Amino acid sequence: MFLYGIRADETRRQYTSKLKAFFDFIGLKGTLEKQAAQFLREPVKDSDWALNTVIRFVNFQKGRVTKKR
Repeated sequence: MFLYGIRADETRRQYTSKLKAFFDFIGLKGTLEKQAAQFLREPVKDSDWALNTVIRFVNFQKGRVTKKR
């Protein structure tokens, strides 16, 4: 459902590709839609989970950039 707000095909392709990479990184399984639903369910169990997960992913990406220099 979240893809309906994106009009440009290329933007939609890039967005879904990057979102799928994030979900795969945090260990969610299944299709993009199933991963998104699971991502939304997790914070109910642990309110800090989503924030900590995003911070971990950003730090991982920053590390990748730093290693290339």
